Amino acid sequence: MPNCSQEIVARLKQSQISVAASVPELMFRDVLNLLDEDKEISHVRLAREDDGVALCAGAFFGGKRGVVVMQNSGLLLSGNAIVNVALLNRAPFLGLVSFRGNINEKFFYQMPQGQVTIPFLNALSVPNTVIDTPDKLPLINEAASFAFAGHTPYILLITQGVLI
Repeated sequence: MPNCSQEIVARLKQSQISVAASVPELMFRDVLNLLDEDKEISHVRLAREDDGVALCAGAFFGGKRGVVVMQNSGLLLSGNAIVNVALLNRAPFLGLVSFRGNINEKFFYQMPQGQVTIPFLNALSVPNTVIDTPDKLPLINEAASFAFAGHTPYILLITQGVLI
């Protein structure tokens, strides 16, 4: 399966994303490197994923659109920020989340987070979609439109086969 990193970044730009927040993440390595080099998207590397939620809220209130790039373990860590920053203040962001622990997972220690990720998002009433094939990458644009029109986070769970 081809590496889709360039298409992902192009779709972020098409969606008027101008701020990206991330932590080091192996599956998004190529996307993060492209964001570092990009002149249209300001990329901020973080120590904690929940800081990305706050950064994107600040970007939104400053008139910009933001994306947080992380693994689903970091998404689970970010629950408090999602509720008390993004949802409470109606501060939208797009989340690009590597979906570890899904049916194709090879490492047992990733499986528990994979089993709870979608129920976690549903419990918070955060819209989410799984992107498990490259032909679903146009959903990036649709999710961004939904998030910013509805003033809500939207999380795209992207599987390993699409990213590497």
